[in-house]
Amino acid sequence: MLWNAHAGPLWRRFSIYLRREVAKRAGLSQRELRDYARVSFAKVAEYQKRGAVHFHAVIRIDGPGGGETPPPT
Repeated sequence: MLWNAHAGPLWRRFSIYLRREVAKRAGLSQRELRDYARVSFAKVAEYQKRGAVHFHAVIRIDGPGGGETPPPT
């Protein structure tokens, strides 16, 4: 049950580290990344039979305007 109690903060840390890693691999600072891309996600939490929380997530990286940004040429 300790995992369940920390699931929210763990997801928050994951989303922070994800943005950091995307920026690092793009050769940008986190602040500069905002000018080029937006990381967004949808997640669903469900309980497994053993009682642990399990997440399903879809992670998307769009241009700075979100889904309205045209693809690069």
